[in-house]
Amino acid sequence: MRGAARIGLLVTALLEDEWNKGASYRPAALAALSAMEKDLAPMGAIVCPGLVESLDQADRARKAFADAAVDIILVMELSYTQGVIPLRVLLETDTPLLVWNTQLIDSIPPRADWGTILINSGVTGIPELTSALLRAGRPFSFMSGAFSDPDCRAALASHVQAAATRAALRRLRIAIVGHSYKWMTDLMVDQFSVLERLGVSIDYIEEGELADAVGDKLPDDKMDAFLTSLRSRASVEDMEPSMLRLSASYALGVTRVAKQHGVDGVAFYEQGLLLNPGVGITGALGMCSLFSDGIPCTSEGDILTLILM
Repeated sequence: MRGAARIGLLVTALLEDEWNKGASYRPAALAALSAMEKDLAPMGAIVCPGLVESLDQADRARKAFADAAVDIILVMELSYTQGVIPLRVLLETDTPLLVWNTQLIDSIPPRADWGTILINSGVTGIPELTSALLRAGRPFSFMSGAFSDPDCRAALASHVQAAATRAALRRLRIAIVGHSYKWMTDLMVDQFSVLERLGVSIDYIEEGELADAVGDKLPDDKMDAFLTSLRSRASVEDMEPSMLRLSASYALGVTRVAKQHGVDGVAFYEQGLLLNPGVGITGALGMCSLFSDGIPCTSEGDILTLILM
């Protein structure tokens, strides 16, 4: 789940067709795109399929974004582009979409040459694109401002962070041992709603499976190594030796089971484990071990707090 957000950068331009003869400005447009890509790099991992001018290039861009599993698609137009070209990319994916109505310079100089005007004329195509997105029912976010506008950069950072969080949730897999604490309305969860609204998958670790793992006879050297490490980090002299070893068995067992299930977090119904003759204790040391391995935990079967963690 860690790592930089993946940003699909879709930059379009109409430079050359049967009516428009602007191919001579392509080097300048490509240089502008390269500078934009470099400038946005601190925001995350930029996936840029190049300047998109045609339907074929749009198809390649769509595939590039899909292959990279981008978290968000950022759309800008260097110059006016017929709406169908970016739509070929945007209508066949549910990836969050941010349309930026922007240009590279804050204003067009009164005596600007045609190249400057052309490569800063994308705002003329944005109304067509956004109108089509609305007609198609394709959700998108929108912002307007010059490319260097600090308010736009702050908004972009917020959108990227939100999209990365959404993507992380869709990759998230958590487990529950037992169930949530009875009759607590703040812990009641419709697991289908969790999947539908957040994209989080919920696995089950049965109490019997965990009890078997706790009861497994571990080699003495592995148990001794764990206890030696524990004593170097915590004061355990006042614990009864049998309880210390049971706690260690629990910690090693629950860590093994969690990793076997490949989960990112575990919600425990501790009371059920305390009453289970194969466990017989609460799992404080086991939870500490999971936390130290980067696997957060909650008690009372609290799934929602676990997702937040």
